[in-house]
Amino acid sequence: MIERSVDGEPLLLHQTAGDPEHDYDPAWDYELDGPPAPALVTIARQAAVQVASVSGERFALYAANLHREDVLARYCDGTASYPIILLDFDAHAAACRHYNVPLDVAFRTTIGHELGHALQEREDRDSDEDDAEAYAARLEAKITG
Repeated sequence: MIERSVDGEPLLLHQTAGDPEHDYDPAWDYELDGPPAPALVTIARQAAVQVASVSGERFALYAANLHREDVLARYCDGTASYPIILLDFDAHAAACRHYNVPLDVAFRTTIGHELGHALQEREDRDSDEDDAEAYAARLEAKITG
Protein backbone atom coordinates (compact mmCIF):
# COMPACT_ATOMS: atom_id res chain seq x y z
CA MET A 1 0.00 0.00 0.00
CA ILE A 2 1.37 3.41 -0.91
CA GLU A 3 2.11 5.89 1.84
CA ARG A 4 3.56 8.88 -0.06
CA SER A 5 2.74 12.33 1.24
CA VAL A 6 5.16 14.97 0.03
CA ASP A 7 4.99 17.61 -2.69
CA GLY A 8 2.04 16.48 -4.74
CA GLU A 9 2.26 12.81 -3.95
CA PRO A 10 -0.86 10.94 -2.83
CA LEU A 11 -1.67 11.32 0.82
CA LEU A 12 -2.53 8.45 3.11
CA LEU A 13 -4.86 10.14 5.58
CA HIS A 14 -5.51 7.19 7.87
CA GLN A 15 -4.44 3.59 8.16
CA THR A 16 -5.67 1.30 10.90
CA ALA A 17 -3.10 -1.05 12.40
CA GLY A 18 -2.69 -4.43 10.79
CA ASP A 19 -1.68 -5.70 7.40
CA PRO A 20 -4.19 -5.73 4.58
CA GLU A 21 -5.03 -9.11 3.09
CA HIS A 22 -4.63 -7.63 -0.40
CA ASP A 23 -2.00 -5.61 -2.23
CA TYR A 24 -4.34 -3.18 -3.96
CA ASP A 25 -2.89 0.24 -4.69
CA PRO A 26 -5.64 2.80 -5.42
CA ALA A 27 -3.25 4.73 -7.66
CA TRP A 28 -3.70 1.93 -10.21
CA ASP A 29 -7.28 3.04 -10.88
CA TYR A 30 -7.80 6.51 -9.42
CA GLU A 31 -6.26 9.97 -9.47
CA LEU A 32 -4.92 10.40 -5.96
CA ASP A 33 -4.36 13.93 -4.71
CA GLY A 34 -1.42 15.46 -3.01
CA PRO A 35 -1.87 16.90 0.45
CA PRO A 36 -4.75 19.35 0.78
CA ALA A 37 -4.64 22.18 3.32
CA PRO A 38 -3.22 20.95 6.64
CA ALA A 39 -6.37 21.97 8.55
CA LEU A 40 -8.48 19.79 6.24
CA VAL A 41 -6.09 16.87 6.68
CA THR A 42 -6.43 17.19 10.45
CA ILE A 43 -10.24 17.17 10.23
CA ALA A 44 -10.23 14.14 7.91
CA ARG A 45 -7.81 12.22 10.12
CA GLN A 46 -9.84 12.97 13.24
CA ALA A 47 -12.99 11.82 11.46
CA ALA A 48 -11.30 8.58 10.39
CA VAL A 49 -10.10 7.86 13.93
CA GLN A 50 -13.59 8.48 15.31
CA VAL A 51 -15.22 6.19 12.74
CA ALA A 52 -12.60 3.48 13.29
CA SER A 53 -13.11 3.70 17.04
CA VAL A 54 -16.88 3.22 16.99
CA SER A 55 -17.03 0.79 14.06
CA GLY A 56 -14.11 -1.45 15.01
CA GLU A 57 -13.27 -1.57 11.28
CA ARG A 58 -9.74 -1.51 9.87
CA PHE A 59 -9.36 0.66 6.77
CA ALA A 60 -7.12 3.01 4.81
CA LEU A 61 -8.23 6.48 3.72
CA TYR A 62 -6.66 8.43 0.85
CA ALA A 63 -7.20 11.88 -0.62
CA ALA A 64 -8.40 11.53 -4.22
CA ASN A 65 -9.72 13.56 -7.12
CA LEU A 66 -13.03 11.95 -8.02
CA HIS A 67 -14.51 14.82 -10.04
CA ARG A 68 -15.05 12.59 -13.09
CA GLU A 69 -17.30 10.32 -11.02
CA ASP A 70 -19.34 13.11 -9.39
CA VAL A 71 -19.08 11.48 -5.94
CA LEU A 72 -17.78 12.56 -2.55
CA ALA A 73 -15.87 9.36 -1.93
CA ARG A 74 -15.34 5.86 -3.25
CA TYR A 75 -14.96 2.47 -1.61
CA CYS A 76 -12.51 0.48 -3.75
CA ASP A 77 -14.33 -2.72 -4.68
CA GLY A 78 -12.50 -5.91 -3.81
CA THR A 79 -10.79 -4.53 -0.69
CA ALA A 80 -13.45 -5.56 1.85
CA SER A 81 -10.97 -7.43 4.05
CA TYR A 82 -9.15 -4.11 4.61
CA PRO A 83 -11.25 -1.43 2.93
CA ILE A 84 -9.60 1.33 0.96
CA ILE A 85 -11.64 4.53 0.88
CA LEU A 86 -10.91 7.53 -1.32
CA LEU A 87 -12.05 10.96 -0.13
CA ASP A 88 -12.50 13.94 -2.49
CA PHE A 89 -11.77 17.13 -0.53
CA ASP A 90 -13.03 19.53 -3.20
CA ALA A 91 -16.34 17.69 -3.56
CA HIS A 92 -16.79 17.66 0.22
CA ALA A 93 -16.09 21.38 0.51
CA ALA A 94 -18.65 22.16 -2.19
CA ALA A 95 -21.28 19.85 -0.67
CA CYS A 96 -20.73 21.28 2.81
CA ARG A 97 -21.23 24.82 1.50
CA HIS A 98 -24.32 23.81 -0.47
CA TYR A 99 -26.00 21.85 2.34
CA ASN A 100 -24.56 23.87 5.26
CA VAL A 101 -23.07 20.79 6.90
CA PRO A 102 -19.88 20.94 9.01
CA LEU A 103 -16.91 19.30 7.32
CA ASP A 104 -16.18 16.93 10.21
CA VAL A 105 -19.74 15.57 10.07
CA ALA A 106 -19.53 15.18 6.29
CA PHE A 107 -16.21 13.34 6.49
CA ARG A 108 -17.45 10.98 9.22
CA THR A 109 -20.71 10.14 7.49
CA THR A 110 -18.98 9.67 4.15
CA ILE A 111 -16.36 7.35 5.63
CA GLY A 112 -19.12 5.43 7.41
CA HIS A 113 -21.14 5.21 4.19
CA GLU A 114 -18.20 3.79 2.25
CA LEU A 115 -17.46 1.32 5.06
CA GLY A 116 -21.09 0.26 4.72
CA HIS A 117 -20.37 -0.71 1.11
CA ALA A 118 -17.32 -2.69 2.26
CA LEU A 119 -19.51 -4.58 4.75
CA GLN A 120 -22.04 -5.30 2.01
CA GLU A 121 -19.28 -6.80 -0.12
CA ARG A 122 -17.81 -8.74 2.79
CA GLU A 123 -21.24 -10.22 3.55
CA ASP A 124 -21.85 -10.95 -0.16
CA ARG A 125 -24.82 -8.58 -0.35
CA ASP A 126 -25.75 -6.31 -3.22
CA SER A 127 -24.58 -2.72 -3.00
CA ASP A 128 -27.40 -0.69 -1.46
CA GLU A 129 -27.14 3.07 -0.97
CA ASP A 130 -29.93 3.21 1.63
CA ASP A 131 -28.27 0.45 3.67
CA ALA A 132 -24.90 2.24 3.49
CA GLU A 133 -26.53 5.50 4.58
CA ALA A 134 -28.24 3.76 7.50
CA TYR A 135 -24.91 2.25 8.61
CA ALA A 136 -23.26 5.69 8.43
CA ALA A 137 -26.11 7.22 10.45
CA ARG A 138 -25.72 4.56 13.16
CA LEU A 139 -22.00 5.26 13.41
CA GLU A 140 -22.58 9.03 13.55
CA ALA A 141 -25.13 8.55 16.33
CA LYS A 142 -22.55 6.57 18.34
CA ILE A 143 -19.95 9.29 17.81
CA THR A 144 -22.19 12.21 18.70
CA GLY A 145 -24.01 10.21 21.38
